[in-house]
Amino acid sequence: MSGLPHGEQYFHEVEMSIVLKGPTVAKVSVLLASNNRGLRTSLHQVLESEAWIDVVASSDDRIEAVRLTKDLRPEVVVIDDSVTGDHLQACEEMM
Repeated sequence: MSGLPHGEQYFHEVEMSIVLKGPTVAKVSVLLASNNRGLRTSLHQVLESEAWIDVVASSDDRIEAVRLTKDLRPEVVVIDDSVTGDHLQACEEMM
């Protein structure tokens, strides 16, 4: 590293520190909504296996999904079209 200007050397050291210590960013919060229990369970397992994702809740109906979204404020909502009710209305209600 002796050939790098001070600024580049510092950036490289910080970059390596982040790589070696792992991510320092907060997890992305996700809410799952599907009335298909198998799909919900599978998605939950796949998403939770990622270190940067936190599944905060899951729901099997639109009304509960809207309530949970308002209460928990997840960054991402995955809503399956099998959820009973108007999906566009649910999205509007979640905003």
